[in-house]
Amino acid sequence: MGVQSPFIPQVVTNPLPIIIPVRDGRTFSVRQSSLTGLPTFHRKATEEPYLHLSDFNSTYATISSQGFIADEVKMVVFQFSLKDAAKQWFLSLPSASIYTWQDLAQQFLDEYYML
Repeated sequence: MGVQSPFIPQVVTNPLPIIIPVRDGRTFSVRQSSLTGLPTFHRKATEEPYLHLSDFNSTYATISSQGFIADEVKMVVFQFSLKDAAKQWFLSLPSASIYTWQDLAQQFLDEYYML
């Protein structure tokens, strides 16, 4: 047997920054087909964070709520609208640190709104 290198990358699970809501012992699940119409935000200089939130709010309503309240659905689905550097930002937030849609939207605006 050969000697294993200490530099072999290991898979590490990084729990999401959002607290996934639970109703009647189940969590909200998103179908891939529901995500195709979502607006996207990449963190480009030409992208406006307020406009992204507005577009997202008007688009998310097409996704079935499965008995969850609207803000819970938005909180879970929003991460799928983030791409590239914006997705990296989201995944860099502390694990289990966001409990509400308002918290998530505020964190997003704090990060991306330039005065």
